[in-house]
Amino acid sequence: MEKKKEKNADRLYTAHGQKMVQGKLSVINGKKALATFKGEEIVGYTTLEELNKEFYTRELPQYSLNF
Repeated sequence: MEKKKEKNADRLYTAHGQKMVQGKLSVINGKKALATFKGEEIVGYTTLEELNKEFYTRELPQYSLNF
């Protein structure tokens, strides 16, 4: 059990509501990124820079939740 807990510690999970894996915080090609895995293989990633750009260049939907 300790090994499994250790393996999952590097994954980023939702902080509110249903617990779901968002990805794995990583450094890819020297840049901080959120990587998506299938098994042990990276199948996609988005850099922190790209995420920030999306937050500041889009009009985002707004929600009000209580959980």
